[in-house]
Amino acid sequence: MSIYYTILVFVALVRLNASAIFDDNAAVIFSVFVCCDIENYVEELLRLREAQLADVQMQHGRVSESLQSVETERKKEQAELEKVIMELQSQLSVVAISSSIDIHCIFPFVHLHHVGGK
Repeated sequence: MSIYYTILVFVALVRLNASAIFDDNAAVIFSVFVCCDIENYVEELLRLREAQLADVQMQHGRVSESLQSVETERKKEQAELEKVIMELQSQLSVVAISSSIDIHCIFPFVHLHHVGGK
């Protein structure tokens, strides 16, 4: 029952019986209706907030899982790229050693991690 409905019921009751006794009883009844309506309204707000909180927690869980999978994939790709870099550096050092060319003259920013590299 909404607060507007309660007020309409109160106005209708007052119009039906305008005696002083009814007015006192109606005021008490109206107060009870208003309190019940306020309580129902607050309970509905609470249910809505709890539903919103549950939705947000569910979304947070999905986002956390997604973030974790992206981080795992990033680490995997980083490891693969580091492996490829090490292999290429190894191949460059072999070429440099076999052709007796200073690799740093050709590729000055290459830092060889190979034991035989410069």
